[in-house]
Amino acid sequence: MATEILVDSHVHVAGTDEVRYPRNPTGAGSDWWRRECGVENLRQEMDSVGVQRAVVVQAVGVYGYDCTYAAEVVAADPERLSLVVAIDMAGPDPLRALSELWQGHRWPVCACSEWVPPVRSGSPTAGVTRCGAEPPRTGS
Repeated sequence: MATEILVDSHVHVAGTDEVRYPRNPTGAGSDWWRRECGVENLRQEMDSVGVQRAVVVQAVGVYGYDCTYAAEVVAADPERLSLVVAIDMAGPDPLRALSELWQGHRWPVCACSEWVPPVRSGSPTAGVTRCGAEPPRTGS
């Protein structure tokens, strides 16, 4: 018989150290991040309601495409946390950005970009959704 676990499939975190993790509000979403919502609070809330694992989703509204805080939070607790990163699909090389993020942390990554407009019609990176434990292929 399989063991059941409770997973929160979509959480955001924002650190209080704004020097190490500078905020770059994009206007997306609400201002939830203005209250205490770092990883310590996440763990307390998870424990208080019996959540064993959570998926941290990059807080684009707070940090834009800088996934540093979310990535470090997940890297510090990979048994409980997973990560969905946000990659700037209009940037110079989105797949390289994803590859570099994966190389820096070595955990399974999921980059979802359906809500980001495609770079250009017919682009190999337009509408990319990549999930898995392997590094993304950059074509070089």
